Amino acid sequence: MFPCGIPIILILYLMALVRLIDTQTCTTVNYLPRTPEWVTALALIVFCVIAAHRGIAPLGITASMLLPAEAILGFFVAFGNVPKNRLQFTSYVVSTWLYR
Repeated sequence: MFPCGIPIILILYLMALVRLIDTQTCTTVNYLPRTPEWVTALALIVFCVIAAHRGIAPLGITASMLLPAEAILGFFVAFGNVPKNRLQFTSYVVSTWLYR
């Protein structure tokens, strides 16, 4: 291994650690508040190790199955929040465009 590759590997590991902490915190706060944080972090680490070990093809297949479901749920949440939106507070451009 070249010495110049060590900082890059260190940066990649630190980025993965930050992403793990963010995902674990978001999952614990929003979905599993009574679950200990180490359990959700361990589950995420195990899932990532298994996915990385099997290669990129299973990741692509899983993503292609999850993306339509995520998009449909995103539209469901967006349209469900329409009656509660107060768009006059978003910006001048949006409010003048919507309230002509």
